[in-house]
Amino acid sequence: MRRPIYEIDNLSVTFDSKRVLMIKEFSIHRGACYVVFGKNASGKSVFIDLLARNQKNKNGTIKFEGKNLKEYRSREFFDLIAVVPQVFYPPWGSVKKYLQKTIGRYSHNKNIDSKVEAISKKMQLNNIINKKMKKLTPGQLRWVVLAASIAADTKVLFIDEFELHLTKNQINDLIRILNRKIN
Repeated sequence: MRRPIYEIDNLSVTFDSKRVLMIKEFSIHRGACYVVFGKNASGKSVFIDLLARNQKNKNGTIKFEGKNLKEYRSREFFDLIAVVPQVFYPPWGSVKKYLQKTIGRYSHNKNIDSKVEAISKKMQLNNIINKKMKKLTPGQLRWVVLAASIAADTKVLFIDEFELHLTKNQINDLIRILNRKIN
């Protein structure tokens, strides 16, 4: 069996004297989809933030590709993962510019325009491609951010609050797209 992409040992997080997360041992493997499920404020976003290095862990060890997460240079690590956060503040500019900039941020991506065209077709963005990001509805904005992160083609994609602002049809489409990507 191949080495897991993430290995977690004795990880715990405490806020205001309350333990919000405790993981004794857990591995995340390539080619799999994991769903973190729980009540509000149960530590799901904290867990994602720790794995994405958006929050530092003081207790426990997180390894990525067999190497302690703390040992990665920021640029090296952030080139390997994409995160769709719960809250996203739209930048200035059009959907197309946002897609180009986000996809182009990752060093492994070449021919950015063809990637933008492909994801726009796959996720049916052509009717809003020239629209300003700040003019999008919350559902449109979420769909565009998801599209950019999927098209970035990183080793790991974290989606915090998977169904946020999406219709049932969009959720089904997203599941289909992600299943194809995983396989």
